[in-house]
Amino acid sequence: MKTQLLTSIGEISLKQWAQVRSGSFYTTTEWLTHVEGSLGQERFYVTVWDDTESCLLGAAPFYLFERSTFAPYNLSTLLPPGMHDGPTVPNVICTAPHGYCCALSMNPALAPEEGLAARELLLSVAEAEARRRSAIAHAFLYVEENGQGALIDSLRSRGYRTFPLDAKNLLSVTWSSFEDYLASLSRHRRVNARCEIRRFQSSGCSIAVEGAEALNERLALLEANVHHKYGLKTSVDRVRRIHLRAQKYLAPFIRVFVARRENVEIGFAQFYVHDGTYYAGFVGFDYDLSVKSFSYFNTLFYAPIQDAIAHGALLIDYGLGADAAKVARGCQAGRQIGLFKDLA
Repeated sequence: MKTQLLTSIGEISLKQWAQVRSGSFYTTTEWLTHVEGSLGQERFYVTVWDDTESCLLGAAPFYLFERSTFAPYNLSTLLPPGMHDGPTVPNVICTAPHGYCCALSMNPALAPEEGLAARELLLSVAEAEARRRSAIAHAFLYVEENGQGALIDSLRSRGYRTFPLDAKNLLSVTWSSFEDYLASLSRHRRVNARCEIRRFQSSGCSIAVEGAEALNERLALLEANVHHKYGLKTSVDRVRRIHLRAQKYLAPFIRVFVARRENVEIGFAQFYVHDGTYYAGFVGFDYDLSVKSFSYFNTLFYAPIQDAIAHGALLIDYGLGADAAKVARGCQAGRQIGLFKDLA
């Protein structure tokens, strides 16, 4: 086996990267290309190849943080009290930016012994590179506790310690119709859902399912409203640039649920659709026009669930946060952990 350190996902062909697909949209070439550089930090990719360097056996992106960053990747706030004393930067983190999943992927065609050897080699190279770059901490974030046991075992054997992270909200699509979905809810929740749908429709609102072209300046304004509501610093221009980049790299995967009243966009929820899973992305609302119509619940939940059922999807990944609203509508927690090692 041989290893290579790369600085861009573009150095690996789409066909080669597909050899180590983990199943998550957030580890695809398209997503990693879209977010490359978005964390504003130095990055490198560790790749493991067969001896002919024609078959990719394993790969993972890593990011060097030389200062504290925003909350989902800030070790100083993610680590529980007492787990680490002193500074946590510079550090190197393995993650899929903005996807909140561990991006280490292995070739599923490998025999167990080969897979273990390739993974151990990748981890050794990654830790050595982190030390070479003077990192004092190394971490793997948003690792699935029940789905990535082999990786967790390998890291624990190397001295990495686990700590809890926010769970993902996952909705398994097991129904043949939207009525079946409603029937799966508790009686109280079912009554509320029907009421929210009626209120939305009676207020003169409707939802259209559109593609990436729907991400216009009006929707950028609506998304900026959400950021401002929760105290996040942004601008319509910045949101618009992110939308344009998504249109450039991710258009085939984008599905946008746009709520309108009298032909005016009052809310939207954007999803990426990949390999039988819907992944929740951007959302935006005009709070002056949409609150009493229950646009939030209809746009983010009921319309996408109906669409997912109609298209035979298996799962909707609603990501992190707003747990109460998501669990009330059928989501279950996908437990995630981080693994941390002090390199100082």
